[in-house]
Amino acid sequence: MSAAPDEAPARGGRVRARKRIVLAALAAVGVAAVIVAVIALRASGGTAGTAGATSAPTDTASASASASDPTADPAVTEPAPAESIEPLPAPVPPEGAQEQPVAPEQEPVAPTETATGSDGAQVALVKTESLDVVGKLPGEVSGPGISVTVEITNTTDAPMNMDYVAVNLYTGADRTPALPIQSGDSGGFGGELAVGESATASYVFLVDEDAREDVLIGVDYLPGAATVTFRGSLEG
Repeated sequence: MSAAPDEAPARGGRVRARKRIVLAALAAVGVAAVIVAVIALRASGGTAGTAGATSAPTDTASASASASDPTADPAVTEPAPAESIEPLPAPVPPEGAQEQPVAPEQEPVAPTETATGSDGAQVALVKTESLDVVGKLPGEVSGPGISVTVEITNTTDAPMNMDYVAVNLYTGADRTPALPIQSGDSGGFGGELAVGESATASYVFLVDEDAREDVLIGVDYLPGAATVTFRGSLEG
């Protein structure tokens, strides 16, 4: 049997209604997917921003640490160690040069005796006395001292130049030099000493009283000749 003619439009209406429902459901699912995607994108962007904001102080702290610690910066170099300076070598005398000879000395005689020099001149200590020395020139020291009066007699056959006479005093076995003092009681030789004439001059030295048991006095009156020496006690 065939359906009644009024049932066909009713079936077509029901089919179309079902299609509309399916389409609406699909549209709802699509909208929901879009919303979920947007929320996910926003959540991911916020996390990245937070991470970037969090990493910024770390970078700043690293820069501060690098600034406070020079060793962290590869551009900063430590100063090179100072070079050691080697001492200069001792000067070498030129080939053929000779050392300056030390002036020879004659055998000493007692302070009360007269010595004869290599050229025949006679030398004597005519007076020795103790005194209190008062230093007058810069650097001179005051204290106990000895005044020595030297007499030179020209018993040679030619005048003697007295400008270069030197008198020195030493104490003890190690021959410690005594300090000469320019006082009113001292005055060296000078000028020319004629044949047969004598001249005297006084020399003052700073000498402690306990250092006068062994005293050596050297009189150098002729350049290149042996020094005349006197040795003994000047105590008392």
